[in-house]
Amino acid sequence: MAQDRKQPSAQAGIRFEKAQKQAREGEQAWAEYEASGRAADINRARLKALRLAKEAAEKEAEPAPKKAAASSKAASSKKASATPKKAAAAPKKAAAAPKKAPDKKP
Repeated sequence: MAQDRKQPSAQAGIRFEKAQKQAREGEQAWAEYEASGRAADINRARLKALRLAKEAAEKEAEPAPKKAAASSKAASSKKASATPKKAAAAPKKAAAAPKKAPDKKP
């Protein structure tokens, strides 16, 4: 019986092999996870570089507005945006029949 205790049982060997298999699978899964993260980082950097290059090209292609033209456009847009409610209300009143004021005789 003393010899039986010193020798590993069959179940212990099976448990050990199962633990080793799980450790290998875990390492492989972790390596795949890290590789996926690195690939995502590389793709993100590539897309950012493309976006920045596109924005730079669009900025260079866009003509610079003149200050005089820009200020007159800004002034006209301020006037137009200052009375949007009145402008919207005017067509409604114009559509209705206008009332005639009674003639006053002196």
